[in-house]
Amino acid sequence: METYIKPLVLEIATSPYERRRRKRLFLSFPVEISGVDKHGRKFMERTKTEDISDAGCRMHIKSPLRSGDFVDIQLVPPPAVRSADGNSMRFQIVWVQPENGGWAIGAKKVDKEKMWKVTFPHSR
Repeated sequence: METYIKPLVLEIATSPYERRRRKRLFLSFPVEISGVDKHGRKFMERTKTEDISDAGCRMHIKSPLRSGDFVDIQLVPPPAVRSADGNSMRFQIVWVQPENGGWAIGAKKVDKEKMWKVTFPHSR
């Protein structure tokens, strides 16, 4: 079942120079991200999204990654829910910036399936 969430502000940038083609929602979903960091070490950590779009997400992590790296991201169910669907999706890291003792990252979906279980408003 999909839920339509009507945020107060969807337009992030009104500048004609804005590169984004998709609208973002400032929603925090608990996720588990795993892969291989820029030092070649496997990692897995839990974090939360800072914003999402139908094409990707932004979050803060402790593991150092590089633009172009591939990771798996899985939604983490709330404590009251017994289990999630257990499916992770493949994402590619688009950008990485140092932030607050870790890294802010932007990731785009490689898989075509829906990840977030929300309906996004149409872009203009």
